[in-house]
Amino acid sequence: MLYLGYLALIGLLSLLSENSLRVLEIHIGIACFILLVAALDKKSSFARFLHDCYPVLMFIFCFEEIARYSLSIVPHWQDSWLIHLERTWFGRSPNLWMSSFASPFWSEVMDIGYFSYYAMFMIAGGKLYTWENKQAFYELTLSTVFTYFLAYLIYLLFPTEGPHHTMAALDKVPHGAMFNSMVRLIQHHAGVHGNAFPSGHVASAFVSTFFAWRYLPRLGLVLTPFFILICISSIYDNYHYLSDVIGGMVIAVLGIMVTWSLFEGY
Repeated sequence: MLYLGYLALIGLLSLLSENSLRVLEIHIGIACFILLVAALDKKSSFARFLHDCYPVLMFIFCFEEIARYSLSIVPHWQDSWLIHLERTWFGRSPNLWMSSFASPFWSEVMDIGYFSYYAMFMIAGGKLYTWENKQAFYELTLSTVFTYFLAYLIYLLFPTEGPHHTMAALDKVPHGAMFNSMVRLIQHHAGVHGNAFPSGHVASAFVSTFFAWRYLPRLGLVLTPFFILICISSIYDNYHYLSDVIGGMVIAVLGIMVTWSLFEGY
């Protein structure tokens, strides 16, 4: 139901754009697929698998799509509020402070952590999905869905483009090696303009790490250093402000709390 609501909302926003018909066609197709796998959920193991796992692909689709509508409701970027807030708190931008430690070595270390984001949900979720009782997997997935939906709402109501754009002239993070190159490649081809506050990467990684600790403590121990690196590298690489990182953790906690309230008594 959450994704059907999302598809309807963005479909309405798309009516203001030139490609509205194409967007509506795609959204209707996705909605039909969701309803079909939901209807066949108990009749086919393959349909059950699709029903359980399609949200993972929707994370990517929705994050990319919603950036196209960043300024559709609020027509101006709101970064100045965060920049002013952080300078008031810390006396200078945390992004600029971290740039004073920049080196090829640290660029590679940071992006080992940042790259781990792309595997976190797959590792934690994949392990939980192998369990006969899949409630833990459903808790992880639903918490991530709620977390992203909170992020999507904020992206539309408080659009920010991030320090990579607002501080572009000061973005002099040196190149590292393999992982740094892979992260830069992904950001170049799949990165979006907008969706900075709160950090969806931090939020999703927080949820995955949290549920790893809850159900798979050894995995939680392994994921925690990578989660910390994701938080730091988001600022080091100038993808996010410190405010984005904190905001990502806050919405992750809210997403988990909403999920637990729904699962209470089950």
